[in-house]
Amino acid sequence: MSWCRINSLHHQAVQETGEGIEIVARDREGLVQGIESRDHDFLIGVQWHPEWLIFNRPQQRLIRALVEAAHQRQAG
Repeated sequence: MSWCRINSLHHQAVQETGEGIEIVARDREGLVQGIESRDHDFLIGVQWHPEWLIFNRPQQRLIRALVEAAHQRQAG
């Protein structure tokens, strides 16, 4: 298990996931903060604003992964 700082500004969260979706992050209170797809190359959902924490390395990695996935998709 690992952790990173997030800026959770909500009170609602995923209770149950659809088929192929996995809960990958929770906050200290147990609210779902991140989901991923097992069936797609790049499908990630987060309940926080990583762009507001750009100084934080885990947030930088998340944003870089998004940009890289977009470049790969554009290249076909």
